Amino acid sequence: MWSGEIKKIHVFLAAGILVVLVSMIAGYYSLNKEITFVHNGEVIKTSTLKTTVGQFLASRDLDYTEHDRIVPGPDEKIREGMTIRFVKKRPVTLYDGPEKRTIYTAGITVSEVLDEQGITLNDEDRIEPGLKEKVADEIRITRITREILQVEEPIVHRVVKKADYTLASGQQETIQKGKNGLARYQYEITYENGREVNRKLIRANIIEDKTDHIVAVGQLGTVSRGGKTFRPLKVLTMELTAYGPGVEHTGKTPDHPEYGITRTGTRATENRTIAVDPNVIPLGWWVYIEGFGYRKAEDTGSAVKGNRIDIYYDDDEFANQFGLKKGYKVYVIGPEKP
Repeated sequence: MWSGEIKKIHVFLAAGILVVLVSMIAGYYSLNKEITFVHNGEVIKTSTLKTTVGQFLASRDLDYTEHDRIVPGPDEKIREGMTIRFVKKRPVTLYDGPEKRTIYTAGITVSEVLDEQGITLNDEDRIEPGLKEKVADEIRITRITREILQVEEPIVHRVVKKADYTLASGQQETIQKGKNGLARYQYEITYENGREVNRKLIRANIIEDKTDHIVAVGQLGTVSRGGKTFRPLKVLTMELTAYGPGVEHTGKTPDHPEYGITRTGTRATENRTIAVDPNVIPLGWWVYIEGFGYRKAEDTGSAVKGNRIDIYYDDDEFANQFGLKKGYKVYVIGPEKP
């Protein structure tokens, strides 16, 4: 009787254990889900008991940050047949023109990184490393831009010094006043990352010509004439005529109270008196006329203008026959005779 009871107990225990095992197996299969895992482009068919995407990644020892691409997100619950995509991104320092920033990318080549980041290059831009090269720690893009600039700039006049042997040494006279000109220039300017690296002149138009400032610099030192040495103030090229004391030259007759009296109040004297233009040779100054010797500017005349000297002679007839002589060198000495 007891053996029959024992057999019944064994049967009940075995049945219970079988039910538990079946329940466990059914529970396992209900929790274990078949999924597709795409890791950095590699497709893996697998299954998991994990509840969320984050738990699944942790089970595969995959650390992730907010920069990595995880689809769906780490907190999403895993469902049967789900596809989980995980792209591990690495930091790269990007120099884009004058800007510097850190990007996170899964691209292998530089070209892939640019496509990923939505970065475009212009025809003249430079990039290091090259587009087909693998990405290291940094990418440098040099942005090349050009512009046409039009400006007006002065043309600075020159100062030209010319030796003048009609002026005393060290003396200077302005022959022509200088004036700056004006030009309009058109440049093509090249910039690298906003910084000017080249300026090329492509067109120039002269709006106003410059005028050089010309200065005569005296080179005349001491000269010896008529047995005396002197330093002339300047040397002139003059025309020579002659006049006498008569009425045809001075308009005065011998009975005139100022007959033979010069503009300076002296009595006209042959071999001394000359008539000059006071704007050229001051009255009272001595000169040396080549071929005629020392003379003193004591008189003036209505026909004596500019670079002309009227030499006084006592003989009116001789003065009439003197005529006009050109190209005579005259040394202007000053108020004191050497």
